[in-house]
Amino acid sequence: MSSRNAQDVILRLLADGPYRRQVLSGKAAPEELKVASRIQVEGLQRFAVFLARHFYRERVVHLLKYSRALSSLTGRSPESVLKTPAFNALIPEVVLGSRATALQVAALLRDFLVNDCENIQQKLPYWKDLVQYETAFFVTDSPLEQGKDPAGPFPFVAPGIQILNLDWDLPSIFPSIMDAAARRTTQGSRKPTRLLMCRAAGGEVTVARCSDSVEKILRMLDGNTDPEKLQSVLGKDEAWIRQTLSSLFQIGVLEAPLLPHPAR
Repeated sequence: MSSRNAQDVILRLLADGPYRRQVLSGKAAPEELKVASRIQVEGLQRFAVFLARHFYRERVVHLLKYSRALSSLTGRSPESVLKTPAFNALIPEVVLGSRATALQVAALLRDFLVNDCENIQQKLPYWKDLVQYETAFFVTDSPLEQGKDPAGPFPFVAPGIQILNLDWDLPSIFPSIMDAAARRTTQGSRKPTRLLMCRAAGGEVTVARCSDSVEKILRMLDGNTDPEKLQSVLGKDEAWIRQTLSSLFQIGVLEAPLLPHPAR
């Protein structure tokens, strides 16, 4: 095994809990076992725990910035979940950066932030919506494993998008949350709000308002529905349909199947 491949094994041992457990139990290729035999196990385990806490602390601090900004009012700083027994129990299963681990960490964050939060709701009535939004963003920011494209010949909705139906218009509240002077008096606008959240191939997460018409498009385009049918169903003109589909493609909400080249 080359030194580069040995480094890859070591990095995976640090980042991938199930793989680390498998190798340390002797269930791996001889080359991987040889690399592991040169590593002090206790030090490996200790550094893996350190990396897991550091990696997810950075992500929580960055991606849950609004609930962090409100921690002086709520008494709940989201990164505190990383010091709980629940997160300690999760560490052996952590795969750094994976969507599966993001879902598990997001569930811990939701429980930590919204359980027994009646007093918080009285001060910040949009609190549960905010936690729903930020944990959804946390998950969406993690890449999905490569899946198979639908068999149909037409555009389809990309996997992993999320549609949030909220009671509060959070985008109108966000600026005041980040303004320390306005934070304590912000009540926001209570009105049904639907947001679309997606991650483009390049890793950028986009959040956009999702109208009834766009939601219908997302329900219809499954790879087997010709986009030409949208005009009659939605009652929109061709230009609107074309512009909307173009926008959805640009932000990664829609994908097109990889069609074979025609025979020559």
